[in-house]
Amino acid sequence: MFQAVGHDLKIRVTAFTIDIDEGTGQIIAWFDPRSLRAECAVRSGVDRNDLLSEKDKEEINHHIIRDVLEAHRYNDISFTSRSITEEGDSVRLTGDLLLHGKTKEITVISHRVGAQRVAEATVSQPDFGIRPFSAFFGMLKIRPSVFIRVIIAP
Repeated sequence: MFQAVGHDLKIRVTAFTIDIDEGTGQIIAWFDPRSLRAECAVRSGVDRNDLLSEKDKEEINHHIIRDVLEAHRYNDISFTSRSITEEGDSVRLTGDLLLHGKTKEITVISHRVGAQRVAEATVSQPDFGIRPFSAFFGMLKIRPSVFIRVIIAP
């Protein structure tokens, strides 16, 4: 059984591309929904590798890919920027997110952390026709709004 009930999950995407058009600065990112992998539970902002067994992770992966994202029907997740605005040390990207067969405008805020570039956004699953994941008779739930962080290392 899940020990991590009530905690956040850290999920890694293992197959993706991010292209930047040198001429226009436009960013096009593609993510394979079948490549999402539960990495660990997060408690109070701290990664907790001890809270999920390998079996738990496999079950979470299966449900997210099959039941939540329906990757057999919707095999692309993509983001295409339409505008980029510098705001002090940050960059605001506005663009179109294709998720679960629907395209919606989102805003991504990007900033530097050391040598890395970190991009963050919040996505409402119901806006894309996704019913938030629930398992174990409702004991494990994913919130309707999901915080997404993409870390790009040099």
